[in-house]
Amino acid sequence: MVRNRYDCLEDGPGLKEGIGMAGTGTSTRKRARRKAAYRRNNQNKWSMFLVSLVVAIIVVVVSIHGIQTLQKTNANKEQIARLNEQIAKEQERTEEIEQERIYRQTKGFYEDTAKDVLGMVYPNETVFKEE
Repeated sequence: MVRNRYDCLEDGPGLKEGIGMAGTGTSTRKRARRKAAYRRNNQNKWSMFLVSLVVAIIVVVVSIHGIQTLQKTNANKEQIARLNEQIAKEQERTEEIEQERIYRQTKGFYEDTAKDVLGMVYPNETVFKEE
């Protein structure tokens, strides 16, 4: 009767009944136990090695992905800074255009344009020309 997976190694045919070489029953059992323990120990070493290898690969992959994400984040921050500068410049330009639009609706603009472009003057105005 096999009680566990190692019983078959311990109890070979005829060892309990005294068949075979004299005195080999206990030494055979010890050797079988040592062999089974060695196999378990070897299997444990390989299992631990494979688990460690898988964990190391996962750590490397996650680290590489993290570094790439950090680089993208830094690049995006730089782009945001450039775009904020551009927005500020465009807002200044918009303010200048608005000031120009308001000025063009005043009487002063029409007077300046009439004087500069058309050469017109008021009736009692004295004009000095540079030589």
